[in-house]
Amino acid sequence: MDAAGSASVTTESSTADLLIAFGTTTGTARDVAHRIAREAYSFTIENSYTHYFRPRVLSMKEISVNYLISNWVDKNAKVIFVVSTTGQGEFPDDTKELWRELCGKSVPAVPIRFAAIGLGDSSYEMYNYPAKKLHNRLKQLSAISPFEVCLCDDQHDCGYAGALNPYLERCWRAWVPENCTTNPESVPVARYNLLSLTASTDECNNQPRPTCDKLERRMMIRNERVTNSEHFQDTRLIAFDTTNSNLIFQAGDVLQVFAENFPDNIQNFFELYPQLRDQPPFYLVSDPNMRWVSIPVELYELCGPQPWTWETIVTKILDFQSIPGVYAFQILRNFATDPLIKEKFDEYCRPEGLDDLYNYTNRPRRTILEVLLDFRNTAVLVPPNYLFELIPFMRPRAFSIASPPCETQHIEILVAVVEYTTNLKTRRRGTCSHWLAEYCQIGQKVGVFCEKGSLRPPPNDAHVIMIGPGTGVAPFRSMIKQNLDKWDKHLFFGCRNKDMDFYFGHEFNEMVDKGQLSFYPAFSRDSAGRKLEYVQDLIVKEPNLFRNMMASPLPIYIYVCGRAGEMPKDVRIAVKAVFEKAGICDTEAFLKSMIQRGYYQTETY
Repeated sequence: MDAAGSASVTTESSTADLLIAFGTTTGTARDVAHRIAREAYSFTIENSYTHYFRPRVLSMKEISVNYLISNWVDKNAKVIFVVSTTGQGEFPDDTKELWRELCGKSVPAVPIRFAAIGLGDSSYEMYNYPAKKLHNRLKQLSAISPFEVCLCDDQHDCGYAGALNPYLERCWRAWVPENCTTNPESVPVARYNLLSLTASTDECNNQPRPTCDKLERRMMIRNERVTNSEHFQDTRLIAFDTTNSNLIFQAGDVLQVFAENFPDNIQNFFELYPQLRDQPPFYLVSDPNMRWVSIPVELYELCGPQPWTWETIVTKILDFQSIPGVYAFQILRNFATDPLIKEKFDEYCRPEGLDDLYNYTNRPRRTILEVLLDFRNTAVLVPPNYLFELIPFMRPRAFSIASPPCETQHIEILVAVVEYTTNLKTRRRGTCSHWLAEYCQIGQKVGVFCEKGSLRPPPNDAHVIMIGPGTGVAPFRSMIKQNLDKWDKHLFFGCRNKDMDFYFGHEFNEMVDKGQLSFYPAFSRDSAGRKLEYVQDLIVKEPNLFRNMMASPLPIYIYVCGRAGEMPKDVRIAVKAVFEKAGICDTEAFLKSMIQRGYYQTETY
């Protein structure tokens, strides 16, 4: 397809147009779409320098049914949809318009050849629903796909790559002719080039100057530890000033926060690449032959206009805490001069070597910076523009908003500082939580934006049951404070000790005294020899509460928020038990009906 977007007639022996359309909220689907385009671009026609695929990457908000029919029905054109899951199995905002169009009564046939990839989390009930629905609807509209939908799972040991890698291999086997190959000995083309200040002004001026409307840099005005100083868990109540801000949110939404790299990581990087520290500012530009590559617009808000220095890039752009995948070792392999090191990288890049790669990277949570330091002699041979292939851009981290929208001068989040050790016996630190707690100073501006959360408050009066152990209570504080005089509200909260990590306990008790809330706290380590008690145990003790609600004309909404794993499952078992005592025969069917209607909502992390 040319720059104007018109389709070209192709044959199996020439080239093929490939559209990768993504729907995303935080940028993960966009990153996956770019990775697919990069992989597709690596196929070349035998005995030539011609790339078989001509990839194009677009957000789903940029395409329509008519666009697909007009440009991508050619028999050799392919479309790959990459769609993330948000809310309770919902489409991301940038995908909803296309989905509504596809579901229209008069929508024509869309006979494209396609594949669908979903990004989701199997700890949620409606796991990868958007991708499943999109796949099925396209096939109803005469679209052709030889594959089932790819269901990527955050819970997989290797993250989304666990399902994506073998799926893409099937796609390429089906779609790439035999006369096309990838050369394992060739160095992949770098997506970005570094232009000096003396470079052609046309090259620099042709780079886009995008703006990011949703992202703002807001000042931190509070950073208070809310757990006892003797408690092992450091949890902070952090607030950002929102005076004269355009940030808009509802109770149940999340705040996406951009962190910066830790000072010791920055120092280690420059010790590895000392020649970069004092280099003059430069322009980071995308390779003009890779039409799908661009610089994320949020970087211009975080770093200001180009040119940038390496100090800025190392501090704000590159994510040294990321866990490297196969592609990073493919890049390193091409610059390795030691045969034994090259052989080691080859092992990591083969399908049969994924277990070894997992044991080296994912299991100990080994970061890309640690990998570069482990293979220092190879790392120093990597050209500067290839560092952007090895190290991904910093992505935001999501935190449930703990303050209500009616408090317009600030936004508060409850942050449990992540710190643990692995089998490497080295301290692991959460990229954003640790940076916010230890390195971000009061008065410092931080890049943030608001995003719809998974939890949707009831539109009208209702019985509302909120179940939030630990920091899972944060969105419920927002919901409760925003609706003090609404709903019949019941909060089940769990923590270890009343005197150690009883988040917002005094606030909730004051609400109880004023008749604004029913509160059920469980302190699992204050049992004094008794059986440990958790939130699910409190739920089972309240069959009359549920029985009375069932007898009421008001709807019942149940919200569960907290860590993924056993807690959501145990809570679900407890809820089914009290529903059974309330007279529900088929509790599983009843609960599934509640989930489908939005009356039972879960947010886990």
